[in-house]
Amino acid sequence: MDFATKIDEAPVSAFQGELPEAAITILHQHAVQGDLTELHQALCSWLAYSSMLNIGISYSFLFDVLSDLISKWVPLVLDKDDENLLGDSFTSFDQHCRIAITDHRTRFPTNRREALDSIANLLRCMKLMRESSLYEKCVPLQRSFDATLSAQIEMSAEAYFKKAMESATHDDPCMELSSLLHSVNLACAKFSSYDPIFKAFAGIDYASISYYQFDRMLEEYLCSELMSENATDLKSSLVEASKRDDDNGRSLITLIKIHFALLEFRSYRAPRPMNDEESDEWGFIFDRAIGKWVDLVRVRAFARVDLSCQLDAAIIATWERMRISDVRLRVDLTEKVVQSICKIAEYYVDKILAQLASDGFCGDLQVFIPGALLSLFCAAINNAEQVRRSLLFHDKLHLDEIAIVYQRVTQCEPKWKTEVEKEVDDCDKYISEQIDATTDRLTRRLSSQLKKHVFHLAWSPTACAVENAIKPLTDVLDAELSSVHRTLLHKNFVRVMLSQLNTLIPLLQECVDENPGLEPVFYQRLYDGCSILTDFFHADAKGISMETFENLPAYQKLMSTLSLNQTSTVQLIEQYYKDLLKEQSDVSECKYGILNVRAYYNTNSQTLVIDDSATPGRPLHNSARPALPNRTRHHSALRGTTLEDSPVLCRTRQCPLEPAVSSLSWMIGAKQVIPLDSNGLSDPFVITELVPRMRYPSQPLARTRVVSKSLNPIFDETFEFHIPNKIPAVAMVHFIVMDHDFLRSNDFAGEAFLDLAEVPGIGTTAGSALRQFNLILIHPSKKEKASTAVLSSRKDDKDAQDFVRSLNAVY
Repeated sequence: MDFATKIDEAPVSAFQGELPEAAITILHQHAVQGDLTELHQALCSWLAYSSMLNIGISYSFLFDVLSDLISKWVPLVLDKDDENLLGDSFTSFDQHCRIAITDHRTRFPTNRREALDSIANLLRCMKLMRESSLYEKCVPLQRSFDATLSAQIEMSAEAYFKKAMESATHDDPCMELSSLLHSVNLACAKFSSYDPIFKAFAGIDYASISYYQFDRMLEEYLCSELMSENATDLKSSLVEASKRDDDNGRSLITLIKIHFALLEFRSYRAPRPMNDEESDEWGFIFDRAIGKWVDLVRVRAFARVDLSCQLDAAIIATWERMRISDVRLRVDLTEKVVQSICKIAEYYVDKILAQLASDGFCGDLQVFIPGALLSLFCAAINNAEQVRRSLLFHDKLHLDEIAIVYQRVTQCEPKWKTEVEKEVDDCDKYISEQIDATTDRLTRRLSSQLKKHVFHLAWSPTACAVENAIKPLTDVLDAELSSVHRTLLHKNFVRVMLSQLNTLIPLLQECVDENPGLEPVFYQRLYDGCSILTDFFHADAKGISMETFENLPAYQKLMSTLSLNQTSTVQLIEQYYKDLLKEQSDVSECKYGILNVRAYYNTNSQTLVIDDSATPGRPLHNSARPALPNRTRHHSALRGTTLEDSPVLCRTRQCPLEPAVSSLSWMIGAKQVIPLDSNGLSDPFVITELVPRMRYPSQPLARTRVVSKSLNPIFDETFEFHIPNKIPAVAMVHFIVMDHDFLRSNDFAGEAFLDLAEVPGIGTTAGSALRQFNLILIHPSKKEKASTAVLSSRKDDKDAQDFVRSLNAVY
């Protein structure tokens, strides 16, 4: 074998029994001359190769040799001398394996794959030998393999711990304990490498056996230290270290290391039942040390920011690893840690942005920015954003868990939890505002260029497509974004886009405000341009989200204004009345009273009749047409020209502009009208009209009689309007309640609207009797509606100006 390995220039561990042909011939001749059976040849091979363990022969090869020997062995074939010889060999190999297992952390390091394979093959070989019948024959009365291996693992752990104690010996008991725990934890960290091998090839729980020995010996060590009566025993040293303030934190650091080392050591044990709480005799010492650490880390961290302008992000990670037995102290220290981190984060952001300003990124920037300064800008806001992201440590604080324990122990609501969360939210908001302000400074320098391109978009010839007219604007925006796209974090890149959008919106709004009353096509062009910009900034969901667009008040106002300005006059007027009808339906209280109206559409009548016989509130029962008593028909002319003083503007003759096909009737009363006279009462009357007026230009206005000194008037009047059965999409009856005044102009008391589509007999609305509607009176908002403002701006539009004048006449 020695000759073969020298020829191949390979290590002995690579040898797998491949001998030269000459060597095989010689061995064969010896076997023939000695009359050796295959069993004897296998025996010779095992004896020869197992004796080479000292030169590094492979365990996997020995496993193959041993397997061959065991498979060929038959009881009573070997004589006593052969069995004794084989027994000595097995005992020697078993002893070798035990020593190797005892020293396995050194012989088989976990950072080498071949070493782990070697110990796995050793266990295979040892298990095969110890559990074979051949071993029982040659080496009788031995312990089982599992018991032997478990005992060897225990001996190994015990020997390692004793060696670690010797290495950790120190005059300072705290330093000695810290060093000892460090060594033990290094051994425990290797459980993940060794345990699967022992379980797979030997069926032994390596981690549990080793940890039990470490835990037992550590308890013995700590107990002996606690029972010590020396002046410098461990417990006294720990207490003194937790109180010491004169060594620049060295003793505190040692205590924190011991705290972490103990927690790490406990993490390697098997999970315990949830209700099995362990006692911690030294918890108060570590609680005191952690409290001092919180104070010290605040001072050190601020100093570190000043020195290196770098935030130590490990604070919260270190805090998460700590465990404090007193929940009240845990709450207090959590608040202090969060406050410290937030103040440090704000301080850091202020520092880096102040540095950016000192580098030239301040004041009104020039349109051209040097590449170096732009890189500094990107680095600064990226750093600030990274600090903002470091504040996302809510889960690491375990506030919910602490709050539950706190509430159970103190029987108090955990109000501190809200304060801690607010502290983090305020810090996050502050950093975001600083980044946004810096980003806005970059975008503001392009305002003059952007304004020029907005003007080009608005006033380019109609023949020029919107896509072509807006291209110079999008080219400027795209060039700016391209210069920072590769450098900025995505969040900051979206911030730059949002800053551009917030700069453009006022420019577009200004363009609209400075050009009121133009043709709708002008505003349609701007609206289409804004839609293109929306798609540009949205960038197929890679840029500004649609939710952000929806939550931007200025953007929504601009799009609403453009949408209204590009709408036709007729649609705006209809929208005005639809808004008032919705406002009326949304009213929850009757501040100005209720108007009681009964309405019915009669398809048989072809005359317009005015009658004052019906009393609101009295039920009417008939089929097609309610019977009218013989009353005086009103054919009087107007007594004045103002709306308030006009009588019933209805005639019995057929209206010349509309076919006489049907009639519509109302009966009116009111309740709880607001007092508008000095006597605490009112003199109400009601003016009725069909709106929009452009849909019913020939229909007159109608007016009830004045009911003096009443807040609940009953008018006892019926009005009939001659209108076609097919009504427009928006058609209503407008009721205006006024207070009559002899000396001055009449006062407005309220108004109400009735949608004609709801009246029985019109369109698809079925019915053959009067239906009562209780309409809540409303007052128009003092603030001018957007649609009215647009209509007022259309000076050259007769319909728009007539509508605005009619509103002024009513109100």
